[in-house]
Amino acid sequence: MKYCGAKASNEKWSPSNAVHSPTGLLHYTTTAGTTYLYEKQPEPELGQSDVALAPINHLPDDVLCYIFTLHCREKIDAVRLPFNHSNVPPQVVISHVCSVWRHAILNFSSLWNDLEVFMDCAEDGDMLMKIVHDWLFRAGSLPCTLTLDFRVYDGTLGALKQDRWYSSIVKHLISQFRFRKLSTPWSSNHLAQFLQLPAEKLSCVEDLHICLINPPSLSNFGVLPSQAPLDSFKKLTRLTSLRLDQSLRRVFYGLVHSEDSVFVHVPWHQIRHIHLSIPTSVLLCFTILHGSSMVLETCSLVVAGCYGPWDEIQSLFHSPPILDPFLLWIKMPNLKALEIGSGDRSYRRIVSFSTLVDMQYFSNMKLEEFGYYKHSRTMDVGHLLTTFPSLKRVEVLAWNLLDNGTISQLGSGLIAPCLEELVIRCCDINIGKLLRMVKGRSALAKRDGWQKNGPTPFRYVKLYWEEILEDYYKESIEEINRYYDVQLIVEPWT
Repeated sequence: MKYCGAKASNEKWSPSNAVHSPTGLLHYTTTAGTTYLYEKQPEPELGQSDVALAPINHLPDDVLCYIFTLHCREKIDAVRLPFNHSNVPPQVVISHVCSVWRHAILNFSSLWNDLEVFMDCAEDGDMLMKIVHDWLFRAGSLPCTLTLDFRVYDGTLGALKQDRWYSSIVKHLISQFRFRKLSTPWSSNHLAQFLQLPAEKLSCVEDLHICLINPPSLSNFGVLPSQAPLDSFKKLTRLTSLRLDQSLRRVFYGLVHSEDSVFVHVPWHQIRHIHLSIPTSVLLCFTILHGSSMVLETCSLVVAGCYGPWDEIQSLFHSPPILDPFLLWIKMPNLKALEIGSGDRSYRRIVSFSTLVDMQYFSNMKLEEFGYYKHSRTMDVGHLLTTFPSLKRVEVLAWNLLDNGTISQLGSGLIAPCLEELVIRCCDINIGKLLRMVKGRSALAKRDGWQKNGPTPFRYVKLYWEEILEDYYKESIEEINRYYDVQLIVEPWT
């Protein structure tokens, strides 16, 4: 068990003493197996009596902490480990100003319960995990938010698995705190260890983001299928957001089947936000959507082709798009964001547009975001924007049709009046007219001010262009970015 004792001091901050520990001036002593954390006690400084008379030293701690909170919120960059002279977090800087400030900020738990760390896993892993532990220790009993980005690459994966600090990260770090939001690269063994934590730990988790470094099947789960703690998912009673990514794209391309995936046992009925970038079998997609349909708000799936039993089911429907046979059986009235992509290189048809239209009718959906990736069938963007007038963000990275008439209507707000973000692959599109449309809609909002009954101005537009961009187009792009409140990016399509 760890204790913290505060002792008075007036040591001022300097870069040389700020890069070792996130909790500032902490001194470690060990007695009979118990670790005590004390603040260092430096030598008195000249002018100390003058500093004591400063008005700011007479502010109550709650006022100081409110000021500190505003300052810490201004720093939007994540904490990067190890610290250096240019990226010392504001919490550490404040704790080195004087003893009054240090005492206030080190005891203000809400400034230490949110940590997003970017680190190189190949260097000083034990020391960096110690810093993360000491930082979160300051949060006390508050639920924490932790994001770890290890910068793992194919060449370092083997070394990472052999590192003791990484293999025991659940035991020595995750199990020590109560997390509300957790994002970290894990293997299946880590997931098994995580699910075996006590219910009082798992019941706090609301948002879980796992970057998998091997397939999440029972055979890779670290235990025999009959011994897998599948019921442990029931301990995630507050889980409402689940994101599963591949941290290494080349590590596995294997399909996640429903018959051997541990994620079949996730309490999908309570999950409102789902993001799966792992190629997922159709039957598992059905299990997920059917279980979460009535509460689902945002959904992103990468769907693989026809495998196993689905071949027989699809043959009954004369080879329709992969998801069509069951999507109309599922009502998703609360769905606000939908992204669907193909998980194989054949770019097979995943869902037909007519099915999306029928979903809109039967479920009374009001989609605000829509993404469409790697599909073989051409998407009519005008039809899409007309069918879903509530869309605020559209991303179409597939063959699409966007004619001049649709571009003109988009610029005037006759269609998609709420659209703020547009990401699109420009294939057979008049890019000159498209740029003038972005400029015109932005200029209209800037000249007249945004009106409640007028089109929403663009905030972000990204165009993927398949040809060499002419110089006069580049000048137009620079003008739009310079004079209008919109970020316009044009990149080559690869």
